[in-house]
Amino acid sequence: MTQEEYFKLCKKYLDGQCSKEEEELLEFYSANSSFNDDVSEDDAIFNKEIHADLSERIDRHVKQHTKKTAGIKSLWLQVAASLLIVATLGLVIYNVIQPLSLRNYASKHVSKKTEATAPVLRLPNGKELQLDNASKNAALSYQTGVDSVSGGYIKYRKHLALNAETLVYHTITTPVGKRYQIELSDGSRVWLNAQSSIKFPVAFSKQNRDVTITGECYFEVAKNNEAPFSVFANGTVVRVLGTHFNVSAYPEDKLVQTTLLEGAVQLTNGESTLKLKPGEVGVANLSNKSLKSSEADVTDAMAWKSGLFIFKDENIQNVMKTAGRWYGVEVEIADEVKQKSFYGTISRNRSLEDFMQLLKLTEGINYAIKEGRVIVMK
Repeated sequence: MTQEEYFKLCKKYLDGQCSKEEEELLEFYSANSSFNDDVSEDDAIFNKEIHADLSERIDRHVKQHTKKTAGIKSLWLQVAASLLIVATLGLVIYNVIQPLSLRNYASKHVSKKTEATAPVLRLPNGKELQLDNASKNAALSYQTGVDSVSGGYIKYRKHLALNAETLVYHTITTPVGKRYQIELSDGSRVWLNAQSSIKFPVAFSKQNRDVTITGECYFEVAKNNEAPFSVFANGTVVRVLGTHFNVSAYPEDKLVQTTLLEGAVQLTNGESTLKLKPGEVGVANLSNKSLKSSEADVTDAMAWKSGLFIFKDENIQNVMKTAGRWYGVEVEIADEVKQKSFYGTISRNRSLEDFMQLLKLTEGINYAIKEGRVIVMK
């Protein structure tokens, strides 16, 4: 799909004229596409016109539906529309506004995104299988509890363990630059961000559904009033019955952040407990065992699941920490630029060089990439 076709399809969607197939195509391209950087002057004019028109339409679309819709549906509508517009604006920012000389530089010198291995499944006997080849591996058979494996997705067979003593655990770990989706045996779905892991029973017991994570995961939990679902993350516990939420628990952050989109959850951190409502984020401080809640920026929290980086006046140290996790590089930031902030959107399909060039263009910093290390300077 060309960039022009993409924008036309966006307009068609907002006019309510898309077929189901076209909506699915638009959703795929919004999250995964990166268009050719060689844009003619005519194309640039066209893109600017589409940008202005699309921005106005999406804003009006959200306001109209917000008046008519309440509660969770309203929240989901705003998140979906916001992700659509930031995906589109990110393409416009990178492909239209940047100088022609930078586009020429990128086309000649930008390397492809850092290569990463596939997500890994660890079996109870310690054997590890790369999930890109798992569907062809005899060790990953129906007897392991796996129903099917396809690109970026694994589904477990729906069944219960006889009792807690018979639970068999699998662990799935994602490497640098990779995400992965799992459907657990109870029908719950989990999305793993890069450099994350989840340990879970192949079949849950009748009383409890417990999983343990590191890194960042988004959950859509199947409702079961008789078997609460609990997520254990760095000493914090998130307990639910059926809901949609995101948990970020990278060890180096010394925080566990839980963003609730739908339903209700209860957080436990040491002796402290906290209940969240949809649209709130709960932060567990691992140092002092405290818990606090505030209004969440759901669009920002869910950007990774849609294949985007979204930064809203974010300090460059946090920006580079996020980039370092995705691209698998160490980061060094000079003192004179540590107070700079960044506001922008870029696809996670872009290379590290692309990412740093955009940062340089918008914030006036310089950088060097040497042997898996990024140095940011004035």
